[in-house]
Amino acid sequence: MEALWIPEAIGREPLVHLAYLASKTSSARPGYWHRQHLGARCCDDGSRQKTLVELSGNRFLLGLGVSHAPLVEGVRGHRYHRPLSYMRDYLDKWPPALYDSPAPAEKPPMVLAALRQKMLTLARDKADGAHPYFCAASPLPAWRARSSDRGSC
Repeated sequence: MEALWIPEAIGREPLVHLAYLASKTSSARPGYWHRQHLGARCCDDGSRQKTLVELSGNRFLLGLGVSHAPLVEGVRGHRYHRPLSYMRDYLDKWPPALYDSPAPAEKPPMVLAALRQKMLTLARDKADGAHPYFCAASPLPAWRARSSDRGSC
C-alpha cells in the first residue's frame, strides 16, 4: 500500500491536509510525521491519531520523530537535546486516548523515524517498526535482520 506522508514542519496544517487527502482516495495510506515538541500532551496525540484512523477507514499511519537540531532550535525555538531519551520518555507516557467516538477496529499503527541502532531498537520494542529517512538502501537488510519480526525499515 502506498503512503502519502505529510510532515509537521512548515506549510499547511498537516492534520487538516491529511483528512482532506484521506477523503480523496480509498487506497493510499495517509501518513503523518509528527515531531514531538516541548509541552506536547500524548493524550492529544492519541486522539488525533484515532480521529485520522476513523476518517481514513483504518488507513492512517502515524510516524513519530524527534526531527533535527536546525529545525527544532532554529525554526521552532526549542532545545534539541538527547533525542533517544526524549523519544523513549514520550512513548512511555503515551496513554490510551480519551476518545468518545467509534474506536478503531485494531490498534492504530505507529512507526518511528530511526537511523541508528538504538532508535531502531526502540522502534522495534515500542512501536510498529521504523521508517529511515534519507539513507542509502545498503544497510537496510542488516537493519531488518537485527530488528526481528516487529521492526521494519
